[in-house]
Amino acid sequence: MQKSEVIKVFVGEGEVPSQNELAKKRRKQGWVVGASIDDDSELKDAINDSGGKIFVINGASSSYCAPIGFARAMKAGALKGVAPLNNIAGSNGNTLADVAHDFALVLSYFMDIDDPRIIVTPTKVWNKAKADVKARRR
Repeated sequence: MQKSEVIKVFVGEGEVPSQNELAKKRRKQGWVVGASIDDDSELKDAINDSGGKIFVINGASSSYCAPIGFARAMKAGALKGVAPLNNIAGSNGNTLADVAHDFALVLSYFMDIDDPRIIVTPTKVWNKAKADVKARRR
């Protein structure tokens, strides 16, 4: 069985001071790192090239760049999308619950948050955030 290619991006470089060290680490690890999903051509190319690949996102913020970049990769045909919440900075609070809620809410405007290709960890926090967002949107 052939191993799937993985595209790893860090968005929001320089936006959240607490994420600066992670951005430096990810750059050294060979991730695509940039400030904005809207203005950084390298990030846009990586997101657009995610079709048929596993897409992993870290960075900032849970209420804009991270979920929108994630949704764009999924719409580009990513096999799986992986978002470890402990590596995504919050906008409206920094607890994992806050980050998960923001991520789920924004993502829900662009795609079905129950899409089986979505892998968000920790799973328990993600599932609660999804349930809360779905209940509020009814």
